[in-house]
Amino acid sequence: MLTRKKGILLFLIGAPAATVGDWFHVHTGTTFYPSEVYRWYIAGIPFWIPILFGLASATLGLVYHGVKKLLGAERFNEGAMLKDVLLAGLLYMALHALSGYICPWGFPATDIVLAIPVLLVWFTLDRSVGGALVCLLAGLLGPGAEILLVHLGIFSFSDKAYRLLGVATWLPWIHMAGALAIGRFVERGHSHETQGD
Repeated sequence: MLTRKKGILLFLIGAPAATVGDWFHVHTGTTFYPSEVYRWYIAGIPFWIPILFGLASATLGLVYHGVKKLLGAERFNEGAMLKDVLLAGLLYMALHALSGYICPWGFPATDIVLAIPVLLVWFTLDRSVGGALVCLLAGLLGPGAEILLVHLGIFSFSDKAYRLLGVATWLPWIHMAGALAIGRFVERGHSHETQGD
């Protein structure tokens, strides 16, 4: 269940976590923001980007909760241990960072290297139809939002990335890894919540 507390925590955790991942992309020259357009930058990233990432994290938590209500709890792997949440979160951070460094490998090598751990962690920690559907939705909606931002000139992917519609082809795997982490976070302590709330 996505409580208000969990929604706020998703914002507070997602904002810095995704910003650090974004910094790896900027640092490796995989992505860049236009210079001297935004008033304040932190390590090459506009000051408002953490807020955007925090909102995206909380929104994905709402999507997870909404799909779970729509499909029914039996389609989801309910309950998650703290180690599951941490493992899924570390996967997201590691793949976000790694993608910047292996981006020049091109398609399909970069995509395969990022896809394999996402699929393995889904199989290990989730293995549910609902979890897979949320990951697929994140893999479509996340890159879709980034395509819009690229076309609005908010940021750009460099020529290092093999691009489709302006964004890297491997981007869906990063968003799917994020969905896995958020899904495990939302399910954390589920059995206790249903008894206590």
